[in-house]
Amino acid sequence: MARKLNLVFGGTIKFLAFLAGVLLIFMMFSVSLEVVLRYFFDRPMMGLLEVIQVILLYITFLGVAWVLKLEGHAKMDLVLNLLNPRAQSLLNTITSSICAMICLVITWYGALVTWEHLQKGLYLVGVLDIPSGLRLMIIPVGTLLLFIQFLRRTYGYLRVWRAS
Repeated sequence: MARKLNLVFGGTIKFLAFLAGVLLIFMMFSVSLEVVLRYFFDRPMMGLLEVIQVILLYITFLGVAWVLKLEGHAKMDLVLNLLNPRAQSLLNTITSSICAMICLVITWYGALVTWEHLQKGLYLVGVLDIPSGLRLMIIPVGTLLLFIQFLRRTYGYLRVWRAS
């Protein structure tokens, strides 16, 4: 059962990272089109800046758990590399646990704020009037996935620490 959940979770964050990549490509072409339309034809696309702002937010939170799974985040390992493998895994266990708890707090608070914005029907003023709840909902979703990935990472480092 745990193996099946791991496969489902891994597939989910991989798919979301792929979706983030698709959004990035869409954004790249949209910005290029906007530049051409604005400076060569004097006909900018209304609302494109708002869409790009939302896409940037979504790209960040769609890909963050996958990047952590690949250990792709920037990290300061100067001190860590001076430690023996057992101490490294203990320190990584502690830091991953702390990060997981921080992600849980952000998930909880983000869900509350998103729910409040959706209930009140709040909008950020702009050309498109996209509901702010729709803009914000990726934050609790992305940090929940990041929380789960930090728990998985913590468990992995704890196993290494116990084995050494």
